[in-house]
Amino acid sequence: MIRRSVSAGVATAAGLVCLAAPLSSQATVAAYPTAPFEVRHGNTYAVGTVTFFNRGVTAYTSVRSVDPGDCRFVRVEALNPQGHQIDATAVDESPVVCGEDLPWAVEVPANVAGGAASVRVNLMAYNSVTGAIKFIVSQRVFPS
Repeated sequence: MIRRSVSAGVATAAGLVCLAAPLSSQATVAAYPTAPFEVRHGNTYAVGTVTFFNRGVTAYTSVRSVDPGDCRFVRVEALNPQGHQIDATAVDESPVVCGEDLPWAVEVPANVAGGAASVRVNLMAYNSVTGAIKFIVSQRVFPS
């Protein structure tokens, strides 16, 4: 019986620690600069927020496609101060969305001192019949 009491006490303490953990991590995330973005083309779009970290960026986005045959996805590129992609690894994409709205987090490495100076958020088209990929529109986003 004592063993169960101790186990219950440890479980309760662990639960309290788990409840406190998100609060402390949220405070840490708030210290990093963020910026909103919105790229639209007709009824399709990618909207969200970019968070700039020391060695990477995360774009929290919602991607919308209205036609199941004319799909959309987002490509995010981490840029240096001159506006060029940092290197070949400094890019990531959301999944392809066809005829729906999908929330997603796109994580892009920016493995240089200080991280990315800005990002380019590209709304891309994917034709599910032909497999063709096409650039639609983009927005350059700077930390605020």
